Amino acid sequence: MLPAFYTLQHEIEYKVCMNKFVLSILLIFSIAGCSSSKDVNSVYFKQFDFEQVNTYSMFDRNTGFRIEQNITDFTRNQIELAIDKSMLARGFNYEETSADIIVSYAVIGMNPGDFSAYNKAVRFCAPCLKSRTWVSTDKSWSLIPGSLVIDLIDPVTKRTVWRNIFPLEVEVEDNSQEVNTKINQAVNVLISKYPTK
Repeated sequence: MLPAFYTLQHEIEYKVCMNKFVLSILLIFSIAGCSSSKDVNSVYFKQFDFEQVNTYSMFDRNTGFRIEQNITDFTRNQIELAIDKSMLARGFNYEETSADIIVSYAVIGMNPGDFSAYNKAVRFCAPCLKSRTWVSTDKSWSLIPGSLVIDLIDPVTKRTVWRNIFPLEVEVEDNSQEVNTKINQAVNVLISKYPTK
């Protein structure tokens, strides 16, 4: 059942946002010639105590690097709801302040500068992957445009301690429900790779 405040205008805005999202993802895929690999690229800092994590939070939407990403509010809502559901299903609780971990996400676009800015904001150290303090499932780290990236950030050091990447594989024929399903599946796969839970 739709909420009382839901109007035809909301429906139109929803469809416009979905069309923009699908078209931007398709453009990214067509330019990149993306493969359909379903491999999950995962890496984590093994000196971080993942066992002690019980609560999580997310960066505020008004954070500078979140504003710079070319993701619609509608798509952000889908991703954040999927993260909330997946984290809750694995026994994590949302905590607005003083959480054990901060969850961040990005969709890899065609502009490498955007993703570099995101990496800088979450203090992801790509050269550190070669050290023995990091565990990686894939040393190649293929960054396919259109893929969803989820980072877990240590709130004390403000540095990424866990990262997973998974291709969304949105197709032009996909309707909003199919896109939402793909986002939910991707988030579930990514969060399932958490080092201990």
